[in-house]
Amino acid sequence: MKKILITLIVFISFNFNYSQEREWYLTAGINMVNSLGSQNPFESPGDWAFGNPFAVSVEYRGPENFAIEQTISFNKFDEGTILDSAILLDRDYTYFAADISFKYYFGQHIFGDRSQSDLYVNLGGTYFSISEDNMAGHLGLGYMYWLNEDRTFALRTQIVGKLALNNSSSGLTTNHYQYFLQVLYRFK
Repeated sequence: MKKILITLIVFISFNFNYSQEREWYLTAGINMVNSLGSQNPFESPGDWAFGNPFAVSVEYRGPENFAIEQTISFNKFDEGTILDSAILLDRDYTYFAADISFKYYFGQHIFGDRSQSDLYVNLGGTYFSISEDNMAGHLGLGYMYWLNEDRTFALRTQIVGKLALNNSSSGLTTNHYQYFLQVLYRFK
């Protein structure tokens, strides 16, 4: 956890020094975690984790539609719910994740430069914890809709598939999907 916080602080302080002519995004919203042990990202939405589902992020969008983002998210698996094909019987489990994502925005190629809509793909790494700590690689797809003409506020949704690096021996901390719905604020 210390390494992630130090990395985040270094990243933010480095980029503030070189952030002229660039954009920063701050987001806050909710998330859901699908850790049902299925390869179908949309299976049984009623069984996804949605307890204390808070997520925040800071993103630096540079030239040529490339960006880097740091996301922190929390959630909870309640006793009696399904986690990786098993029913949790003994207690609730807290979910914590810290994602670093490299993103590419390609919506202008589909919708045009003046559209209120934008699409992106992201690729990165995740530190996460449910029953114990683990690392994952992740791949995602997202959509943003700008709410005003000067593009300072947007709604954003995304899905991220996370592949645990220590999947075979990690207990409950395995592959999963995470879904986000957030409000975004852009500043320069």
